[in-house]
Amino acid sequence: MKKTLINALTIFGFITMILSGCDSDWDGEITVTGGTKLPNEIRWIFYQDSHGIDGIETIEVNPKPSIYAENIIRIKTYDSLVDILTVQCNCDKPCNHDSIDIDENEVDKLLKKFDPKFFETKNIIVTELTVGVRTMNVQVNNISKNGIINITETQKFSFSFIEVSAGVTVFFAIEIDSSFITPPSMCVKIKSVSSF
Repeated sequence: MKKTLINALTIFGFITMILSGCDSDWDGEITVTGGTKLPNEIRWIFYQDSHGIDGIETIEVNPKPSIYAENIIRIKTYDSLVDILTVQCNCDKPCNHDSIDIDENEVDKLLKKFDPKFFETKNIIVTELTVGVRTMNVQVNNISKNGIINITETQKFSFSFIEVSAGVTVFFAIEIDSSFITPPSMCVKIKSVSSF
């Protein structure tokens, strides 16, 4: 019996060593496919006292409380995107938004991608998504007419018995046609898969 237990533990250890080498080049950075990852500093628009920026539509998120995404907005104009990325809040007095700095290179890259010509036929839906610490990739599959954002989350495979399911926030933009009719509320539906 003792020999069988030692053999089982040896085999388990060997398999663990082999599989732990998979995705060993993953540096913990969450990637986004099917959408565009945004800098975390963009969160200020969700917590602003007044969403008074022209061209921004705040969308109700249901169900409440949301497990994954608490905030969703629609950006309809290039100028409103510039205001968000350069932190042009509408506060009447100095506020905590004054200290937010978004990397200028990141701003330039996003403004080249979502230029004025882009907004002639398209808009973007922006959401924050809370995912697990083992999340490697967020794949945006589609947005249904009913406002369900379907996402596949790829998590790094682990033998750990401790599951940390939430804790990392990712902000990203999803391209939509400007003709898309925003439903009264939207939500995020996630399917999780493991990567070896």
